Amino acid sequence: MGKLVDITLERALDKELEDGEPEDLDAVESDPNFIMYRLENLLERRPFLLSHVVLRQNPNNVYEWLNLAKLCEVLLHVAKINSSTNSSR
Repeated sequence: MGKLVDITLERALDKELEDGEPEDLDAVESDPNFIMYRLENLLERRPFLLSHVVLRQNPNNVYEWLNLAKLCEVLLHVAKINSSTNSSR
């Protein structure tokens, strides 16, 4: 579903650049697929956003730095799996 929203937004921006007139981006943003895409994206980033807020409040919080490092390791591991899966196709 995320790719569909990306394609829709790209088409809207391309048309805006070609015509010089802005497309009705309110219609794109009120699309249920776009709303779900934004919500899923926010939920995926939630642990990182919370960690950054805690670290901004107290940059000396070692536990939170370790937590952020663990999150980054998991994200890197998932990215490696996805890239190896895509390359084998």
